[in-house]
Amino acid sequence: MRATRHSKERLRAWATNASRTKANRRRAELGRPLLPLIPVPLSDKPRAVLMRRRRELGRRMCEYDGIKYDDRLASSDRVRIALEEERGGSA
Repeated sequence: MRATRHSKERLRAWATNASRTKANRRRAELGRPLLPLIPVPLSDKPRAVLMRRRRELGRRMCEYDGIKYDDRLASSDRVRIALEEERGGSA
């Protein structure tokens, strides 16, 4: 069996939420109650956890520097060095 990046349940929940989000725009215009979204837990895979941490550090650095956050900053040298220092490694 071939490995998949995401489970079928997670993909189905994302698709359902996308459909409900689209429908909710129209429902809001008509004054109807909005459809609830399905909660989808965050992935706990090591690479996903690391990327979330890198993005968090990037956002904090941008907030400190007073500049707008761009997702590409999560891969910058400053974030990489801060992450290594946080883990106790050398830069």
